[in-house]
Amino acid sequence: MMKHKRYLPGHLASDIPAENEELINLKEASELSGFSIPYLRTISQHGRLKSQKVAKKWVTTLSAIEDYKNNRIVKVKKI
Repeated sequence: MMKHKRYLPGHLASDIPAENEELINLKEASELSGFSIPYLRTISQHGRLKSQKVAKKWVTTLSAIEDYKNNRIVKVKKI
């Protein structure tokens, strides 16, 4: 079984925040992006979404969500 690399709080601190950008929690990010909260948490933990854990909560920015949506690879199942 392959272990996923987990990021410690503050590990991606250089990616977040931009000086003029507001941090949003995953609930807000879910409402704005259409992704579920558990999915956003998973991609945050695996380092695929630029985010940071602050006081036991994951936070990100709207631009990080947009970057993820524009650059992700979507797997399509063949029928």
